[in-house]
Amino acid sequence: MGYGNQNRSYVMLSGFYARDDEGSIDVPDSFFDEQQDPEAGFGGGTGRTRRNFSPPAENLLVSPEFQVSLFG
Repeated sequence: MGYGNQNRSYVMLSGFYARDDEGSIDVPDSFFDEQQDPEAGFGGGTGRTRRNFSPPAENLLVSPEFQVSLFG
């Protein structure tokens, strides 16, 4: 969204929202550590915990942009 003229004064606001789907990425076995406590593991107490892999997340980015033209 924005208001103004790009050659003169303006203000704009951009937004982006993203959400990861939990099942959209197959995690290779190399990202799991079998040495962990079975009750504290990833995957329902199987003893497998994620290592070096970020869990699914939500992201929201809001970015303002503006310009003030003082002289013609």
